[in-house]
Amino acid sequence: HARGVLLCVDSTMMPPVICKPLTLGADIVIHSATKFFSGHADCTGGLVCVRDPGLAHRVAFLQNAEGTALAPFECFLFLRGIKTMHLRVERAQQNAEQVSSFLRAHPRVKDMFFPGHG
Repeated sequence: HARGVLLCVDSTMMPPVICKPLTLGADIVIHSATKFFSGHADCTGGLVCVRDPGLAHRVAFLQNAEGTALAPFECFLFLRGIKTMHLRVERAQQNAEQVSSFLRAHPRVKDMFFPGHG
């Protein structure tokens, strides 16, 4: 930022229910909507999120010029998935913690790396 460079984050594997890069100083955040937003693997799409209104207008212009807007039914499918995203991500985190705890206690596992377990 000090040199006028925008910070862009690919947040494909960190949905906004876990991490919000825009609130941490990122200028642009890209999400693969296919992964967590859809939840049903029945549509493909992506999101570009920005903090600055001027940058938002530039992105919107490019989206309009390139014709990358989603069809109404795809929007419906994404809205359906967004309604349950928090629950799905929360359950996935709980499952990952259980697997981590099991592996940490297993005698054949010498070392492992998992966020929150050091």
